[in-house]
Amino acid sequence: MLFTITGKHVNITDAIRIRAQERTEKLPKYYSGINQVEVLVDGQGGKISVEIIARGEHSNVFVATETGEDIP
Repeated sequence: MLFTITGKHVNITDAIRIRAQERTEKLPKYYSGINQVEVLVDGQGGKISVEIIARGEHSNVFVATETGEDIP
């Protein structure tokens, strides 16, 4: 599975990268056809927004977003 993480207005530390990889490694448990996961972290305006885009076979795309005060 191809994994990419991108930060906008925030530096992606090793801890953030490891946490995101640990969380997204579980996705094939729910849909085995996932072959690419992209994580976008935006830290603009004092809030942290995380968007996860999972792409699978047959052009299936799954998107999840979350906004909060800090990265868990």
